[in-house]
Amino acid sequence: MSQENVEVVRGLYAAAARRDNAAVYAIYADDIEWDATRTERGAVTGQMVHGHAGLQGWLREWYGAWENIDDNLEEVLDAGDDEVLSVMTQRGRGRVSGAEVEDRLATIWTVREGRIIRAVWFPSKAEALEAVGLSEESMPQENVEIVRRVYDAAARRDAATVLALYDPDIQWDGSRSRWAEVLPGRQIWRGHAELRATFRAYYEAWDDLEDTLEELIDAGDRVISVTNTRARGRSSGVEVEWNGQAGVWTIREGRVIQVTWFPTREEALEAVGRSE
Repeated sequence: MSQENVEVVRGLYAAAARRDNAAVYAIYADDIEWDATRTERGAVTGQMVHGHAGLQGWLREWYGAWENIDDNLEEVLDAGDDEVLSVMTQRGRGRVSGAEVEDRLATIWTVREGRIIRAVWFPSKAEALEAVGLSEESMPQENVEIVRRVYDAAARRDAATVLALYDPDIQWDGSRSRWAEVLPGRQIWRGHAELRATFRAYYEAWDDLEDTLEELIDAGDRVISVTNTRARGRSSGVEVEWNGQAGVWTIREGRVIQVTWFPTREEALEAVGRSE
């Protein structure tokens, strides 16, 4: 049920983003408990409310305090049992003060039978994790698993699954890699259509192709993959071997928005400010 609970919370944010109040309140249980006692939100609107009517009043007062406000969902993670952790950045301008505010908040959502029964807000991800007995180190590496699923789907030539894991505006940058040896000319592609055409041309260039995933490295909202490639050119018959080529994958809301390729693992690590 854990992944289903994650999707319930994703569905809530998606409904809220399109201002679909009916869908939002269908996801909340009738007796939803909303706890903002640990954040500054409570100081603005009251600390805890129960039920749809109480939550509607709370949200009306909260959003009424802003001239404009934008919620950017960064992460949704399974926190075990019936709980899900979300992290978002909220940016807004106060209606009275005109002050620009940016705040990063975390929420622990408790989900039962497909509906949210409790939401507890925290001023940081670390505090939310602590509240459910977890830490950054103990959390499932969701972004790593997303990239792993891309590789698994690619290995079985499941293009539909691969593209479903890519954002519609995906940017694929091969300008620093050995892709130029196979696909000369343009080296940055955007969107599903361009990527589909690029993959088709890439696979058609080889008579035999084997990509072996050697390593996945968690780098926060990015993941580094390290691969070895062995292939034989379809026209030339020449066998090639590229070892240690690395990709930096950027993940947002469960989908890949950018992949940048580097000739070596070391260059990829340097690009994300990491070292051995």
